[in-house]
Amino acid sequence: LDDPLSEQTAGSETERHKVLEWYGPGLKTRMLPDARIIIVNCLPAGTRVTLGDGSLINIEDIRPGDSVLTCLRKNGRPFKHEIKRVTATIPQGKSKLMELKTRNGKVRATPEHPFLVKGSQGRSSFVPMKNLKRGDLICQSYVKANENIATLTEEEAWFFGFMFGDGWIVSTRKGKKDNYRYRRYLTCVAKSVYPELNQKILDTFRNMFNEDLVETEFGYYRCDFKRVCNWFSSRGFYGNAKTKRIPSFVFAEPISIRKAFLKGFIDADGCPDKVTPGRFTIGIANYGMARDLIALAHSCGWKSTNTHERVVKTKAPNSKTAIDAYLCFFSLSENFTEDEFVYCKISAISEVQEEAEVYDISVEDNENFIADSFVCSNTIQVCCF
Repeated sequence: LDDPLSEQTAGSETERHKVLEWYGPGLKTRMLPDARIIIVNCLPAGTRVTLGDGSLINIEDIRPGDSVLTCLRKNGRPFKHEIKRVTATIPQGKSKLMELKTRNGKVRATPEHPFLVKGSQGRSSFVPMKNLKRGDLICQSYVKANENIATLTEEEAWFFGFMFGDGWIVSTRKGKKDNYRYRRYLTCVAKSVYPELNQKILDTFRNMFNEDLVETEFGYYRCDFKRVCNWFSSRGFYGNAKTKRIPSFVFAEPISIRKAFLKGFIDADGCPDKVTPGRFTIGIANYGMARDLIALAHSCGWKSTNTHERVVKTKAPNSKTAIDAYLCFFSLSENFTEDEFVYCKISAISEVQEEAEVYDISVEDNENFIADSFVCSNTIQVCCF
């Protein structure tokens, strides 16, 4: 039994109602006196589960029949990723949560939800979050190799990543032409302070589109061709600095393409560490994008820190004045591991004050899945009579 929850230990009134909602109608006529129904605990909405192709999906959006990555264990140890089918999705209403952190990841769950940790003699076992403590070694998913066919070249992936860091596209109505309003399509790229990087931007753009970027007086390059703008929008590039998200197909690309994307983003928005080669600090006004980048980095075997936020003075490339911006900072380090799974030390574990809508899924065979990079056990539905 994974993470049982009795009537007495339910974290909220909503959970008690869920017991009856899920199991009451079919069982109440067959229950013995003083019997109890046991239900499972779960993960909050917004927790990202790794699908079979390496892309990410919020747990509340998973449906039966979807394929997810799981951890195949051999001799009690994490061995390799394996794709398995989801057999059920189970919303459970609101519940209290706990939060667990390592130096390069964090996850929230209900107190009874089990996570894979390293035990004696190197063997692993699933332990409820409420029984974990600082210093325990918890299993995180890292390198995700695949045999998928690349949809981007490394050069395209680099420029695509650079655009997510310091680029934008615009489609607007502009004036009249022959008595009809026409639409203007702009692809814009911020100009770097490094001449060699600017040359790489210009050369790469020319190689990709056989067109030249034009420098503007506002510190960025631009192109006015519709087909260029459509190339980016058709691949999921949209939104602004606070809303852009890495398209799911990027996570399913071969490792070389994922790394090229990351290097493009870092060239646009990363600051190299003066002490540690291959380490970069990134500050962006987009927490969702930060989570995307950290997950993508882990899938390539790169190391990350957790995010932290602070207010700094910043100026957008198409703006004349600097403003106070609330930025999310984190670091990425290249070539951390080539292993599919890594044990990381728990640095903090605590209760979360607010309740949240929680969900769980059932997965065939291996009975686990990857949630926010951590290996956790899935639901086993059990009723006691």
